[in-house]
Amino acid sequence: MKLKEMIEIIKESHPEVTEQRIIKLLNQANIEFSSDTRISESSFIVDGGTVVDKTYYTLSDDMLTISDVYINKEKAQRLGFKPDKEDEDMT
Repeated sequence: MKLKEMIEIIKESHPEVTEQRIIKLLNQANIEFSSDTRISESSFIVDGGTVVDKTYYTLSDDMLTISDVYINKEKAQRLGFKPDKEDEDMT
């Protein structure tokens, strides 16, 4: 079903709701559905690569969860704790 069709169907029951509000709610529902069902999976490469002794990186706001991290094509071990050492630019 196309966005325009969804808006028309919603407008039939709720004519007072603006098209912009409907689009915002549909987008939010899509994000929640994708997150709950993990239907939307993709990969992400850190801009400029990784840096030795750097722990934290800025990631895209579109990213909902991180399931695995690979460094040099090897799956990195998960940390069960927050690292003791902070990045110099974080202090």
